[in-house]
Amino acid sequence: MSSFDRKIYYYRLDGMEFIYRRGKELYYPPHNHTSIYTVGIVLDGEVMVSRKGKNGTYTKGMCFAFPPYELHSLKSEKEHELLTVCIDKKFLEKGVDKNAGEKSLFYDLERRIRENPEQEITIEELAKEVFMSEYHFIRVFKETVGLTPHRFLMQRRIRKAQRLLENGCPPAAVAFDAGFYDQSHFNKQFKYWLGITPMEYKAASVHANCNPDCFAGDGSAKGGNELGEEI
Repeated sequence: MSSFDRKIYYYRLDGMEFIYRRGKELYYPPHNHTSIYTVGIVLDGEVMVSRKGKNGTYTKGMCFAFPPYELHSLKSEKEHELLTVCIDKKFLEKGVDKNAGEKSLFYDLERRIRENPEQEITIEELAKEVFMSEYHFIRVFKETVGLTPHRFLMQRRIRKAQRLLENGCPPAAVAFDAGFYDQSHFNKQFKYWLGITPMEYKAASVHANCNPDCFAGDGSAKGGNELGEEI
């Protein structure tokens, strides 16, 4: 594969997201997707995939897939081209009758964090809701959801930030509305999780008109490290 500049493109349809990237450096830290099936296709070069405690190298023409909740990470230090397709399980399940049982308390908490990641929340508050000690709550939450409460919350805040940036919102407003306590914290976490800065992501996204709801208050910081962990 000949040398080329880094390129990243995002495109979203109803229930599906396509991410194309090429370059020399790629790193997605351990994370999961609670409602997404992910399929990756290596178009050129090679990508290292870590899942279930094992590493595998995928080269040109190979593909990999992750079901919802499976913890995984991606890494490459060589030139590569990668196409990732993310499919919402609701899109796949349209028209399918399911006899789903009542969700557990942990899945209810997971859903609340997923839907409102910007809200201030503490381990103490969550643990009290399920009548557990904080230590036991963190352990069981990770066993159930696949991530610690802090990493899950941060992952959801990053994903909310992605949506706001795609709608054309300025990074300063996004930092506030996604629950980060200042612009520096937002930039650091965004780069850690996605490997690019908020401005780079904003430039690579297919924009819609900016949602005026993304401009909240006076832009002062809120949220932050309520769960008591730091990356």
